[in-house]
Amino acid sequence: MKHLLVLIGLMLSSVTFAADSDFGRATYTGDRGQEVINLMTETTRTEYRNVQVPYQERVCRYETRYRQECHQEPGRQVCRQEPGRQVCRQQPPTRSCRTRPDGRQVCTTQPGRQVCRQEPGRRVCRQEPGRRVCRQVPYQEQVCRMETRYRYERRPYTVVDQRTYADISFSFNHAVWENLGIQVDLTAELHRDILNVRAEDFSSPGMLLKDVVRRSDTGGRVDRRISEHHTVSLLEADKLLAPMRDFINNSDIMNGTVRVNMSEVTYPADTQFSMRITSNGSVVFDRYLQPNEYRINTNAGGRSQVELNLGRLASIPTGAQLVIDFTVSANPSDFLNAWQHNGWNKTHSFSAIYR
Repeated sequence: MKHLLVLIGLMLSSVTFAADSDFGRATYTGDRGQEVINLMTETTRTEYRNVQVPYQERVCRYETRYRQECHQEPGRQVCRQEPGRQVCRQQPPTRSCRTRPDGRQVCTTQPGRQVCRQEPGRRVCRQEPGRRVCRQVPYQEQVCRMETRYRYERRPYTVVDQRTYADISFSFNHAVWENLGIQVDLTAELHRDILNVRAEDFSSPGMLLKDVVRRSDTGGRVDRRISEHHTVSLLEADKLLAPMRDFINNSDIMNGTVRVNMSEVTYPADTQFSMRITSNGSVVFDRYLQPNEYRINTNAGGRSQVELNLGRLASIPTGAQLVIDFTVSANPSDFLNAWQHNGWNKTHSFSAIYR
């Protein structure tokens, strides 16, 4: 019955939730090695349970006690009846004589014999002295004492609903920039099991932090562990975003080759190109270009030219009037501090006749 009451208490318990967050910060100034942030959040709830609680109570009840009572009894005569008994005695031998006719005296001796008689019983009395006689006499007495009792009470209990650990490490690849004034603030915030990582750059010149993250997430709802390792490469922001910020000009099509001129593409692996081509209102090409579909030529003046063979990408008749939207961009989701910079894409449109 006790277990049943506790179970009912749990089922009917009111539950309140309390969420927790954790925040960590590290500063990177160009030295080698890793920066590490360790976080932990714990979400708890309060359960009200019916539990058995001891308490003291004064209890009075009548109990049987015994006391000794004594009195003096007077002396008395004590009599007893002794039974009758047989009393025997041995008679001596007897001698008898007689005279014979011839005048002679003849004597004979008779042996003794036992003669018994029955004596009656008798009453024998003796006087006993007075004596003190005691006995145990029961009586009722009220006795009060403190006794332990038990009652059920609703008690609050704090229960861990979710606990999450997060281990975040950062390693930097920047051999070219080791002598520059690098200062990067790294922050991480863990809210329950949602982990947000952010960086702010104070370097001069300004840097973009390209992030390649390796993540593992293990454990259950309680004692969950998130581990993230960020491999960070430093790129000069002005150089990466220059093609998206400066003008694009002198675009043409010659012998089926499209040429687009722009500011120097310093980081080709992090720069994307896409192209949309329409002819007579119909879209004939629209997608991102793969690195093997174009070539980048950079001159001494710090300008780059992107060349691509349009005939290999789409089936377009010679002499067709084309409208080309050429877009150069970088993916801000690749960078931890993308929020510090604007101008992540630029589209250049021009018309040309396909030759």
